[in-house]
Amino acid sequence: MINSIKRILPYIVSPSLFIAGFFVGIVGNQLSDYVPFELSLLAIVLFGGIGLLYYYLVVKNPEPNFDISALKDETAQNKEARKGLVVFLPLYKNFQPTKKFTDEVLKNYLKEGDYNSLDLPNTAATNFGHAINAIKAHKSKLEHVWVVTTRAPLQANAVTSLEYMPVFKKFIKEEIDIEKKIELHFGKEYSIDITETSQISKKTFELVRDIYKEAKKDFKLNSNEIIVDVTGGFVAMSVGAVLASLAKDQDVQVIGSEYDRITGNPIGGDKSYPVKIGYAPHLVKD
Repeated sequence: MINSIKRILPYIVSPSLFIAGFFVGIVGNQLSDYVPFELSLLAIVLFGGIGLLYYYLVVKNPEPNFDISALKDETAQNKEARKGLVVFLPLYKNFQPTKKFTDEVLKNYLKEGDYNSLDLPNTAATNFGHAINAIKAHKSKLEHVWVVTTRAPLQANAVTSLEYMPVFKKFIKEEIDIEKKIELHFGKEYSIDITETSQISKKTFELVRDIYKEAKKDFKLNSNEIIVDVTGGFVAMSVGAVLASLAKDQDVQVIGSEYDRITGNPIGGDKSYPVKIGYAPHLVKD
């Protein structure tokens, strides 16, 4: 019963408060000659009570409105595709036991643009797979991709994800069949300094907010035409990205996967798909 009341209250509370205010105005302006005082008082109590009920049941105890959709097939992906996409490119890791590269070998692959040796075509083989699958899922409408990377090596001479952008860009251009020409935005201005762990969430939050502003100002993309994939990167980066995307017209997504029935491990690769998460917060009045 309470849940039913909560669902219908948003549709009647605004006109109810308006009507209550109207009758308050009548009494306040001493127009009771035209409207009986008892009727005005009854209207104030009735419609004002609806407003108070809405406050206590809905506003004071808000229930977030989640809209979660698994985009498993091409039809669903084309329907939900966005013009703008934000992805996080983590520190490169190959999941195959036989592919343990030294930093020198990695630097040679990067210098040569050898994405095949890095196994990028196999989206289940590396932790770049989620970003590649995210781009594939939105390719029917995609125009702009912001690639958020990391900088500041964890140890001397280590390779950070920012240095992978040339080979990543080459792979996207040559291997993903995209009808439209997409523009990749990357560089130091879209890179998170991971030297100070406590600041990663804040820096990511600010960067994603800036991307929304840039998309609107420079490319005429509204927030509802952009989606932020929060699968990659450090957990602190994902937290910052989610907090920056809490407006009702801003959506995030994660790359989900089918799971092996025997091992319980995610299968990944072509079995991966985006899960779109929309969130509409209610304002809380203390």
